[in-house]
Amino acid sequence: MGVSYGAVLYVYCLLAAEGKRSDFFLLSVVWVLLAFISVYVMFAVWGMVRGEKLASLLETEGQAHMCFSLAAGVLRFSLGRMVLAVYRRRKQKKLLVEDWMMALIFLAFFFLILFMFRLEKGGLDQRERYYLSLWILAGIFFVILLLGGFYQLLGKYRLEKMAEEYEKENQRLREEQIHNLYQIGREANRLRHDMSAKLNVVYGQMKKRAYKEAEENLKRLGAEWSDYLEIPDDTGNEGLNAALMRAIHECRKRGIRFHYAVLGKVNGIDSLDMGNLVHNLLQNGIEACSIEAKDRELELVVRRDGDGIEIEIDNTIQNSILDTNPLLKTSKKDKEKHGFGMETIRETVERYHGMYGFWEEGNRLIQRITLKQNRDGERIRS
Repeated sequence: MGVSYGAVLYVYCLLAAEGKRSDFFLLSVVWVLLAFISVYVMFAVWGMVRGEKLASLLETEGQAHMCFSLAAGVLRFSLGRMVLAVYRRRKQKKLLVEDWMMALIFLAFFFLILFMFRLEKGGLDQRERYYLSLWILAGIFFVILLLGGFYQLLGKYRLEKMAEEYEKENQRLREEQIHNLYQIGREANRLRHDMSAKLNVVYGQMKKRAYKEAEENLKRLGAEWSDYLEIPDDTGNEGLNAALMRAIHECRKRGIRFHYAVLGKVNGIDSLDMGNLVHNLLQNGIEACSIEAKDRELELVVRRDGDGIEIEIDNTIQNSILDTNPLLKTSKKDKEKHGFGMETIRETVERYHGMYGFWEEGNRLIQRITLKQNRDGERIRS
């Protein structure tokens, strides 16, 4: 029976877990051994209490048998968490706090079950029952504290995972921006290499008064130029330049009319913050416009407003966002890997002590953000 139990555990690890087969085999064997040890320990204690042999106790039925079987299971889980913590220390050179906390929780449950069984069995005077009840209450309180700490650890790991995903997204955006700049450089080099020869051809045709052929070639050159990567005018903020550059090419690829205006100097805002903020705003607008079958339009206005910067983005929408998604949550299926855009927007607005608002006018969604400028040009720490 024990061998079958270990084989089932090993097969389950192969199908559902990731790791080495040798590790799965070792842990399966250890788990089976812990199962035998915990059952033997609990029923040995029961045998010492009742003065009976272990074989006869295993054949009995009743509440006592069920209680000690449950206690044996809890002891097995507690010992298993301890073994897992030590095993991870050998592999990762560090102890995981949650493993020890889970082991303590199961161990506390183990003693609580024993105390409750002793209290239920009877044969105690009033003072003994009183102290045993206090121990049970203290154990319950201890378990509550451990569960609270375990919950805080899970929350901490969740925040760390979100921060890691956020950093990966930022890294991906930076890599895309570098790729776009590299692509622009290659296109500029190719344009410089080809344009001289093409213009010489047109010049020769005009010199020979072949005006019709020269006109056709000039039209062809104009069509080629329209496909070249467009570089926006320098706004004074590298992050804003990169976000506009990406949006221009993305909108052209998706057939979206994109208009933008930058009024005044955009200084006092960190380039990385401005780039991430405007990029996420534009990406949300592009995603919303892409759903539209026609009349895809996206507008961005960045202006200086006194001591602050005002950003207003206007895009067409198919259905009312306020009715279907008033919190502007991501609509993508894999929500764990998406939905960081709005978090980035709100964090940036909060960092610069600004304001964020959005409303609808007809089939258009308008978002407005105001940021307080930092004259030193460094990030504002909240």
